[in-house]
Amino acid sequence: MFVMPVFGRLELTKLCMDQLRWTCDAISVGELHANAIVVGHEEELLEHARELGFWTVHQENEPLGRKFNDGIEAAHVAGADYVVPCGSDNWVHPRWIHTVSLPRADEVVCHRQAAIVHESGNELGFITVSYDGGDGIRIFPLELFRPLQWRPAVDHRNRAIDTSIVERLRRFADWTPTYRYHDVGYWSVVGFQSYDQQLNDYAALMKQFGDATEPDPWAWLEAHYPPPAVGRVRELMKARVAA
Repeated sequence: MFVMPVFGRLELTKLCMDQLRWTCDAISVGELHANAIVVGHEEELLEHARELGFWTVHQENEPLGRKFNDGIEAAHVAGADYVVPCGSDNWVHPRWIHTVSLPRADEVVCHRQAAIVHESGNELGFITVSYDGGDGIRIFPLELFRPLQWRPAVDHRNRAIDTSIVERLRRFADWTPTYRYHDVGYWSVVGFQSYDQQLNDYAALMKQFGDATEPDPWAWLEAHYPPPAVGRVRELMKARVAA
């Protein structure tokens, strides 16, 4: 089950939700079934999520830790076995899920490589995140969160949510971080940067983690993702910059 907290950036968020629907449908083969829980308070976004067949949880934007907790707890109620927190500006490729063995009850599947599109839409950067646990998209077995009653983050946090989850798992679940990295290409996760509402902007991410850049983001994306979806994001970013 994907968990997506949402706030603002309405059109970009809707396009990312549309793409998440494509990802969930592509993942759902045989006994594997994927869906998403969208957590937020803007009815326009929640209604769009429901139209896509996603679960929704109404919750105010802050604090962010509480939003993630509400989504993870809802995933448990829905009977999910695994949870994948993701951002409202991310695309996750289904091939990343299809090519990995799902985690055991005591481990987390992570990745280090990702691609990010510059706020202007005129450049794409390739990054390798060197932190323990890698980039922010991870596959957690829900059973890992049982000692925390399926609310693993610190509720009042607005940043460092991942760190708070690890700290609480160490303290209350006696968990030694066990990460299994699965990198199949920079295309596995894509982030679309915004001039506003961005915790970490393009320049900062490239300075710390950047490997290389691609001057034609849209042709590169069309080689990996559905071209109509790529075209919609391209037009949105072009209009946003023009405004």
